[in-house]
Parts: sequence; structure tokens; C-alpha cells
Amino acid sequence: MTTIMMTTTVEAAVSFLEGQVTFFSSTLTSRRNWTLFEIPGVDLKINLPFIIAFGVFAFFAILVYVLLNKPKIGDFLIETELEMKKISWPGRSELVDSSTIVIVTVVILALVIMVFDFMIQFFMRLIGRM
Repeated sequence: MTTIMMTTTVEAAVSFLEGQVTFFSSTLTSRRNWTLFEIPGVDLKINLPFIIAFGVFAFFAILVYVLLNKPKIGDFLIETELEMKKISWPGRSELVDSSTIVIVTVVILALVIMVFDFMIQFFMRLIGRM
């Protein structure tokens, strides 16, 4: 595994663990103080939500480890990385032009839908008054 892939994996794992801790802390600690013990100097409370979050994280970490070490999946990921290197990525000017076209198209489409929505509302109110 390359350094970039390992760094990205670790960052994703830490973000996932932080999200789990936040979720379980907000759902469980609102009712009761579940703190089992604190680690001094680090301001880290080991509580039931933290243990649940870490258990969920460990389960998914083991699942990902097992799946990534299967030869079939590993070969697929390696082939995907090789195919990604073959792609000719657009230059900055082409990217800006394409993005501008997409944004303008989306805005125009949103305006058209808004006009049709107002027209439908107008006609529905007319029908309702009859």
C-alpha cells in the first residue's frame, strides 16, 4: 500500500471513530453520565459511548482488513489504481470552462422548474376558487 493510501485510510478511520464517539455520546450521555474513568492530562473520558463507538470502529476496521487482504479484491484495487493512472485529466482552463457550463445549466434549469412551479401553483389556486 502506498503512503498516500495509508494516510488516507488512517484519516478516514480517525474521522469515522470521531463521528461514532460524537454520535454515541450525544445519544447516550444526554440521559446519564456514563463516565467510567478519565485519563488525566489528555482530557479523555472513557465512557460507555466511547467503548461502543470503539467497538463499532474495531468491527469495521477488521472487516476492511479482511476484505482488503483477499487476493480477488486486492487485485481489483490494484487494477483500479493502474486504470486511474491512464486517465487524461483535463487542464485548468478546460476544468473551469466545463464547471462554468455545468453551473450555468443547473441555475437555468432551476429557474425553469421554479417558473413551472409558480405556474402550477397559480393554476391550482384558480381551480380552487371555482
